[in-house]
Amino acid sequence: SVTIFLPFCARVLAATASLTLSPEYQPLAAPSMALNPGFLFCVFGIILASETTQTWLGTNLDVRGCNSVGSHVWRSSMVADYPRYVTLLCLALAWFAPFGTSTRDFLTALGTGLGGCLLLASLGSRAWKKLGIPCIDKDAFFSPVLAYAMAVCAGFAFPFIGLRCVTGGCNENSDDYQFPNGGSRRARQLVTISAIITAVIYAVTDLESVQELFGFAWQYQGAVNLSVGLWWILSTIASLAVCSRLDSTQGESAQPFLTRDETSPVGWTVPSLPRLIMDPNFRGRPFGCCGAISDVLCCIVVVGVGGLLIWQGVRQIGGEEDATPWSFVGNN
Repeated sequence: SVTIFLPFCARVLAATASLTLSPEYQPLAAPSMALNPGFLFCVFGIILASETTQTWLGTNLDVRGCNSVGSHVWRSSMVADYPRYVTLLCLALAWFAPFGTSTRDFLTALGTGLGGCLLLASLGSRAWKKLGIPCIDKDAFFSPVLAYAMAVCAGFAFPFIGLRCVTGGCNENSDDYQFPNGGSRRARQLVTISAIITAVIYAVTDLESVQELFGFAWQYQGAVNLSVGLWWILSTIASLAVCSRLDSTQGESAQPFLTRDETSPVGWTVPSLPRLIMDPNFRGRPFGCCGAISDVLCCIVVVGVGGLLIWQGVRQIGGEEDATPWSFVGNN
């Protein structure tokens, strides 16, 4: 369950309470951030790859209301998974940064925070769709960011609803099929089981013997356990409370491959595929302004940066010790 790792993100971020960027920074424990950034890189990049991949696309489909991947690309012109790339880059840099430095701990905390947002956005976007919350179908430039933020909030409030195994339907072979609202009853059972597994694993890893065995170094355990406990019980109750809102058609029953539709040019439609309605006005437009002035500014910036790099190389060949691109700032 992806929810198992969310409390561990809180444990890592708790160590930032003692993090400073001063040269005299000394970590309180070793490892100072509770978990090694290499382990976090493997978790977000390999173990939970299916949950952290294309979260930006998922929020645009489920929260913003794009009809398909093609519609998302048409409206935003963005196909790269930048949130995941930035997360893994921060953890990779922290992995190879000098041990016991503020740079390593800062990058670890930043990568963990971004990774937690990836997990919450993945859970929240699925919970948003399952609960039938109206889409944020806006065409403003901030709409994708707003949809992502709302997905993170939904994942924080209803994390167990976003699990793939939690649905509102059940097939005819299920024991719950004969009962009224059998699908929501089954969903509550799955939410309870997932929540208990998350709590048990979190409690076991809090034992001193387990910490010594795996090399964990939890900090501020009392505050973290209190915060995680409050979040766990409130999010579990909230997830159980909304199980009755789950769509009963979302279950194990297979949909027909074709359905009769007189409005279709061929008389049939495929219900598993979205019906695309694209407005050409929704297409994303490239950035540009000022006409020829922008070309002149681009040339000036390129020549300036290139000249600065060449000047740095010439100074270094001349034997100057402080030959960085920003040394002239200190000289002034």
